[in-house]
Amino acid sequence: MKYLFLAIAAALVGLSFVAAAMQPENTAKVPVIWWVTDANPARFEQIKLFGEWLAKNHYPPMEVRLDTSNGDEMKKIIQGVSGVAGDTMDVYDLQLFQAIGLMRNVDEDAKRLNYGLDRTYPALESLLMRPDKNGVMHQYLFPCNVFAPMYIVNREAFRRFGQPLPPARWTLEEFERLGKAYVKAANPPGSRRLFFFADGVELDSIRRSLGSSYFNETMTASALDETANIKTLKLFKKWTYEDHLIPSDVDRAQFSTASGYGGANPQLFNSDNYAMLNTGRHLLIVLRQFNEKRAERGEPLLDLGVSEPAHGGFPNTTTQTRALGVYAGGGHQDLAVYFQAFLASKEYNEQIVKDADSLPPNPAYTETEEYKHPADHPEEWDVHEPFAEAAKTLAVGRE
Repeated sequence: MKYLFLAIAAALVGLSFVAAAMQPENTAKVPVIWWVTDANPARFEQIKLFGEWLAKNHYPPMEVRLDTSNGDEMKKIIQGVSGVAGDTMDVYDLQLFQAIGLMRNVDEDAKRLNYGLDRTYPALESLLMRPDKNGVMHQYLFPCNVFAPMYIVNREAFRRFGQPLPPARWTLEEFERLGKAYVKAANPPGSRRLFFFADGVELDSIRRSLGSSYFNETMTASALDETANIKTLKLFKKWTYEDHLIPSDVDRAQFSTASGYGGANPQLFNSDNYAMLNTGRHLLIVLRQFNEKRAERGEPLLDLGVSEPAHGGFPNTTTQTRALGVYAGGGHQDLAVYFQAFLASKEYNEQIVKDADSLPPNPAYTETEEYKHPADHPEEWDVHEPFAEAAKTLAVGRE
């Protein structure tokens, strides 16, 4: 019997060596960098462009492979503290990750490979950098793309109900006045309410426009009990349940629209149920799909415009980013920083511009004709510049 157990043990040991030899990083001819990200099909094109960029610049050869099964924030943290996280990962909350030291300090790498904060939007500083114990700021991330919400406007919906188009910039009072007139014209008395002024509002930008935020000026106490925050929540309640400018959860539940990229809201925008979408430039990805189907049916394309979030005295919007960090416990940190540097390159930014996947991380590429006036989408020509301008002049990073 003992010989049987010995034989089984020897077989298992042998199979473990075979399994290890078959691991992707052991079969590759160059070092493998794992990228923990989402399953967006654009990732394959971005990896291909990265390989071409490496060769063009005579940088060390490497191969980036996707890990789309561990993108959950808690998974990344647990794997990170266990020493087995991916070499690079998408990060949405640097403070959470850096509080336990998971990200590599890339100050020197960014300087050497030219992807410092001067290559992206100034408003992102608080999202890409963190202070050390002496209060000195250090860079840990670089953006994959940048999000600055605005209202995408369905101009045809306003014409359908005989209402004036919203202005590019407006106050809270103007938003309410125009919104009440719109929903009154769109929903006849006695009928089920099907048409709304907007899908939602940006509460952070409203409270900020009124002079408040989550914390006080010294970041030492909550400011949520301030008058401006209370006014913000009262407005949200009024616009939802009294004026019906935006839908309540009950209102949303009455729609049976199928959900796709971006959820059900783009579908409802396409069918005029929402006159405006509070969103980023990335929603053009699905709106382009709607326009393809409209063209096939011989219908007019969506007529799009952009308006800023309504303000109470200080026009603003809130900026966010899906940014890339290098895992401080990874075995290929010196190579992974090249993938981070790639995000500031011409090749990567032009791909983001082309796909409309939010804003390119390097604002220089929002000044190009390809960004402002994409040749294949003239119906969007009034949309792109306002988003870029908002990220440069209106956007404020979260605390």
